[in-house]
Amino acid sequence: MVTVGAGMGMMLVETLGAKAELGVVGGAAIIIGVTQFIAALSLRHDALAADRAGFPDSDRINGVD
Repeated sequence: MVTVGAGMGMMLVETLGAKAELGVVGGAAIIIGVTQFIAALSLRHDALAADRAGFPDSDRINGVD
């Protein structure tokens, strides 16, 4: 969705110059990067929770001392 918005934004700022186009592309890249970072943290949290679910009586993570 962000990529489609950036593509439409590129068409809208076409006449404003290269700096405007780079701003649109850079803004889209930042938004995509932040969402991927949040997704990675969510997956890491879910993996740790699933790993701990196998050992309910222990505070240790499987394989980590």
